[in-house]
Amino acid sequence: MDKMDAAMMKGMDPDPTKAWAKMMVAHHQGAIDMSKTVLKETKDPMIRRMAEKGIREQTEEQKMLEDWISKH
Repeated sequence: MDKMDAAMMKGMDPDPTKAWAKMMVAHHQGAIDMSKTVLKETKDPMIRRMAEKGIREQTEEQKMLEDWISKH
C-alpha cells in the first residue's frame, strides 16, 4: 500500500484530468501487485479467477491511461 500511495502522489498535477490519469496508473499497478501476491498463495478457485481477471483488466486499463498520458 505504501508503494502504491507513493506512486499515486507522484501523479499530482495541476490539471485534475492528468492527475487522475496518472494516479490511476499507480492505483491499477497496486491492484496488479496485490493480485499477483494472492495468486502465489491462494488455492481458492474463485479468488484465483478474480485475481487473474483483475490482472488482465487492470493491465489493459493501465495501458489505455498510459497511451492517453503520452498524448497529453
